[in-house]
Amino acid sequence: MDAASPHVWAADDSVCIGPAAASKSYLSPRALVHVAVMKGCDAVYPGYGFLSENVAFAELCAEHGIKFIGPSAEAIRMMGDKARARDVATSLGVPVVPGSDAAFTDPSAARGTAEKVGFPLLLKAKSGGGGLWRWRSLS
Repeated sequence: MDAASPHVWAADDSVCIGPAAASKSYLSPRALVHVAVMKGCDAVYPGYGFLSENVAFAELCAEHGIKFIGPSAEAIRMMGDKARARDVATSLGVPVVPGSDAAFTDPSAARGTAEKVGFPLLLKAKSGGGGLWRWRSLS
């Protein structure tokens, strides 16, 4: 696994965080903070993916006096909610692509807005989850 990887042997120190399943290792905020505290780390750089946009991880680092190198928990929280992020960007005069100013939970309620915006249409999960391209009408 990672033990023979260049980033491990080039490091001054390495620690096995947990089993191969990401949910029990790289995606476990408590396991990572435990190791950071145990090793006397003063900062954590989460890179991208995994926990880099995880509010709970950023807050857990702060609770243990560890600097989270990345956006603040509040920024992650704000930008993770796509409808709120759009509102914030608009309020600051940042141009946004044509789209909805609201989040929808019912496909029939979204239909009119989707047809006004036009196709192709990018659908985004309100609180993360990526986007889905739709190349057809909603009929």
